[in-house]
Amino acid sequence: MLYKSKIEVLVICCFLLCFLSMGAYYFLNSVNLFFYDQYVALEPLIEKKDFFTLFNYRQELFRMGIGYVLWDTLNSIFGIDARIPGWISISSLFFATAVALLLLKKIFGRLSFFDIVVPLMFFSPKIYEEFFGGMYPPLGPFGLLLILSFIYIYLRENFKYRRILLLLFIFLITYSGYAFLFTVTVIVFFIFVLFSKLFLDRDSYMSKDIIVIFIGAVFSLLLFFRNYHFEPGVTCFKSIPESNFQILNYASLVNSYYAGFFKVNAITLVVGYIGLFLKIVAIITAIFFKNKNSNYESKKFFESVILLSGFSILYVFAVSYGRYCLGDSSAFTSRYMAFLIPGFLSLFILLRYLHMKFIKLKRLNLPSIFFILFVIFELNGYPFWFKEMNRLIKGKKAVYQCISGNFQKIPMCQEKNSFPINFDADFTQQINIKIKSLQ
Repeated sequence: MLYKSKIEVLVICCFLLCFLSMGAYYFLNSVNLFFYDQYVALEPLIEKKDFFTLFNYRQELFRMGIGYVLWDTLNSIFGIDARIPGWISISSLFFATAVALLLLKKIFGRLSFFDIVVPLMFFSPKIYEEFFGGMYPPLGPFGLLLILSFIYIYLRENFKYRRILLLLFIFLITYSGYAFLFTVTVIVFFIFVLFSKLFLDRDSYMSKDIIVIFIGAVFSLLLFFRNYHFEPGVTCFKSIPESNFQILNYASLVNSYYAGFFKVNAITLVVGYIGLFLKIVAIITAIFFKNKNSNYESKKFFESVILLSGFSILYVFAVSYGRYCLGDSSAFTSRYMAFLIPGFLSLFILLRYLHMKFIKLKRLNLPSIFFILFVIFELNGYPFWFKEMNRLIKGKKAVYQCISGNFQKIPMCQEKNSFPINFDADFTQQINIKIKSLQ
């Protein structure tokens, strides 16, 4: 017992160390200077729009939701500051990691040594753009927190107001950037379960939870698409690719960047395809054991694996469809990484489950294999990720110091340092002057 408790303390200490390290790095290297996409998102905040306008505000394909409202609320308390979105993202990662560890504790009863991989997964430098790269709260870690909280509540039985919370979270998820694809995943999953019940196994049990969540998901998406106008995130967008493999290859490259590969070649493509293949295998395996298992809680566990892996795959292909026209090298970007975490997390949880339940698989020790491979790939990517992150930090600091509070100098400082903080220098200048007047 004492050994097991020491292992849990070790995992928690690793988690806190990862969080404090990332928080300290951001504190020491962030500057109060907005960057790229943030400038477009700032206008409604500066104009002091009401709660519902901000919640429903659409940026490119998605709506900003509660994360955007939180950003506005913190602006009201602390003043408009470019570092607030980064702190929201780091705080979201902290709570998302905590929920992930609670999930493991709920499923397996205790944490194992190999669960150290979870904080390493969440606090990886590969997602540096979430803090330094001009992202805004709803896009990554905040949406990730909502999704994992939803899964945790779904797995908890005898939880007061549980179904009300599930409906609330599926609604908030729909309005949290690209996390809305999780709602789409839920609907697809329900249709699959319904099809299985009607045509494959009429005696199978369909839980009330699934029905309630499906109704909430459909209702949320109907509201989401009310007065919706499709607006591609890039000007080169083409609805029909020139080659059938363009989107597939792009999806593979996005996955390979997660493993620390950043050059377009055969090895990188193979690594990416293996990543996609493993997530698909996780879904198929979960479906197989879900249908074989009569235990209600076990069924819900496998359903959670399906939802997390399914969402991660759908997200990768949605991004690939929207961005493939930019060229293969554009797949190697940090901003896509946060929503790949659910897929690899679900794969790790599934491997832990198989290791625990099947004696024949104990010798393989699948969680340790996952852990070792993860660490190898992480170390493989560290030099490149840190190089790119520090290049971004250095560029922003140089422009910030050059401006010295005089935002009229933005165009000149961008050119002097060969580091644009936004392609439209005049628009950037106007927004910063408005912010200064408000302060």
